[in-house]
Amino acid sequence: MRAGRELIGVVHLPRLPYVAARVEFELGEVVERAVGEARAMEEGFTGVIVENYGDYPYRKRVRDRCRVVDTL
Repeated sequence: MRAGRELIGVVHLPRLPYVAARVEFELGEVVERAVGEARAMEEGFTGVIVENYGDYPYRKRVRDRCRVVDTL
């Protein structure tokens, strides 16, 4: 990695067991997978973000890309 550059990895969690919908993994399995993915990023990554969008996916889609850019 070049000096002065930051590289952030993302650990994507599956749906968590407490969600009323179907359960894909037990909590221990979710934690084990997340830790494993984060450890795989120790070399070469500056940091890691853990996201949990699997529980409640977005139902609305933005169709007007200009509107998205205007809000940033």
